[in-house]
Amino acid sequence: AKAAEEADTTLKINPSFNLALITKSFAHFNLQQYPEAAASLERFLASSPNDLDAETWRGQLEGLRRRTTPTPTTKPATDMPAAVSNTDSQRVFNGKDVTQKARVLSKPEPVYTEAARKAGVTGPVVLRVVFASGGEVTNIHVTRPLGYGLTTQAVKAARLIKFDPAMKDGKPVSMWMQLEYNFYLY
Repeated sequence: AKAAEEADTTLKINPSFNLALITKSFAHFNLQQYPEAAASLERFLASSPNDLDAETWRGQLEGLRRRTTPTPTTKPATDMPAAVSNTDSQRVFNGKDVTQKARVLSKPEPVYTEAARKAGVTGPVVLRVVFASGGEVTNIHVTRPLGYGLTTQAVKAARLIKFDPAMKDGKPVSMWMQLEYNFYLY
């Protein structure tokens, strides 16, 4: 709640400081206030449509909208904190709830953008993702962006990860994972 308040204060002082909208979106997401998180991202994209990471923010906005829009067979995600549905084949588990955790076979490195290199941008991008039972990386959510196109490059690299899915009672299941990509200039 404090981060959202600080972002609001920043926007009152400097309404054109659009990165405060990203902070506000993260704060609302962490509080499971998905409509508010989506509204902040929509405002950011409206004011910065050509941001180097706009593609990633649009994907994140889609994910937030899915969390708040019930389908005929599911409840809104806000009613299901740890799972997508009640059956194990469709549920997303935390590491402590599986017999064997997902095992990464290959994790491609992201591309360092020229804009980030010129600006001297360094640091980590952190993503929360699902390693799905079928072997694909899904539900990618940025939890710590970097900018200058590096967030988008991290998301692209995450989609290319190869892994053996987590197992529960001898069957492959989906599992939440946190990924970190570090960008450093040498």
